[in-house]
Amino acid sequence: AAQLPPFHVSCYALKVKCTGELDTNPMINEAFRHCDCSLQGQGSLQVLMTVLLVHPWLSVRFEYMHAMWLWIFGVFLTLTLLYTAFTREDVYQPSEIAYSTVLLSFALVIATLARHHHELDQRRYFVEDLKQRQSSRKIFMTLEYMMPAHVIGPMLQNPQAHIADQISRVSILFILIADFDSFTRAMTPSQLLAFLNEQFTKMDMTCHSNQVTKIETVGEEYVACVGVTPEDMQLNQERGHSMLLERLFKAGADILRCQSDSVLFKMGVHTGPIVAGVIGTKLPRYRLFGDTINSAARMMQKGVPGQMQFGAETFGDLPSSLKEKVKGPRGVELKGKGTVQAYTFAPDPVANAASGYSFAAGEPLKGRRDSIGRFLTTAQQVGTQTTHDSGFDAALKGVRGDE
Repeated sequence: AAQLPPFHVSCYALKVKCTGELDTNPMINEAFRHCDCSLQGQGSLQVLMTVLLVHPWLSVRFEYMHAMWLWIFGVFLTLTLLYTAFTREDVYQPSEIAYSTVLLSFALVIATLARHHHELDQRRYFVEDLKQRQSSRKIFMTLEYMMPAHVIGPMLQNPQAHIADQISRVSILFILIADFDSFTRAMTPSQLLAFLNEQFTKMDMTCHSNQVTKIETVGEEYVACVGVTPEDMQLNQERGHSMLLERLFKAGADILRCQSDSVLFKMGVHTGPIVAGVIGTKLPRYRLFGDTINSAARMMQKGVPGQMQFGAETFGDLPSSLKEKVKGPRGVELKGKGTVQAYTFAPDPVANAASGYSFAAGEPLKGRRDSIGRFLTTAQQVGTQTTHDSGFDAALKGVRGDE
């Protein structure tokens, strides 16, 4: 609008004023100072049409497009007509004004349709992204039960890449159900699997509540550790390994308190460096490799039911509050290691210690099935709902490469 009357003097008006008034008329001097006239005719119209056509990508909301109609009819057309009526210049004929208004209106209609389709595309992309996000969330939740959350992002980002980390210090906990052969002889296959599921489910809940990472279950063995997640590695670097061991020992103590007269656990812990990574493309699994995991397994095998056994490497990182409750050292013969110094830890008993699954020696099979059913029902009632949003958002950010 700044290029059109009445916001700028027209070339026609300057031409009329030039007759006989070359030196004294200020309008002539105005033209000389500018050395040209304002943008006129088709050139100005093309500029305005271009502004209207790019407006869909400049407008924040679709509703703002309607304000351009006010500009066309309230500013461009009205002020041009008023200028023509008051100055009585014949630069713009009524047909030219109508022609310009129609062209601008046509350009705005095209721009409005473009903006409308652009907004429809945005909504469709949003719905598709939401559906894909929901599907990805289901995949993430499935994978999260198979491996730690911090490796899922790199797996989704590059499925062919090798995911492996050299970690300088972790503590690994091995748990074995003692005298498991007696359970296999006394139970049917379905009862045995229900029994294992009950025990391992309680261990899962205990490890989760104490921020201990579950690694795997092999037969009657359960493996967990601290120090493999990025948060644990940062904490280990900033404040040492004692805080991580305190969480691991608390989880172990809670699990030991779930023992009963017929269900006892043997535990072994070892601290040291490890290689951690994802193995396999079909049914991938998160695995630990190195001497540390082998030593933890041997500590468990040579352990005493109802106690947690560990070596000097772990004892050196224990907080003082736990060292007071440790017994030892004593010599233990480990395969491939010879005689090593070992320590044992047993938690203080609590009132509800006998909360695990148990049955009497002469209890009939039907009674054992009923006991298993009661314990499974109890586990479902006391189970907590795990929140996956934070881990999923972190993994999604890694896949997209967001800052």
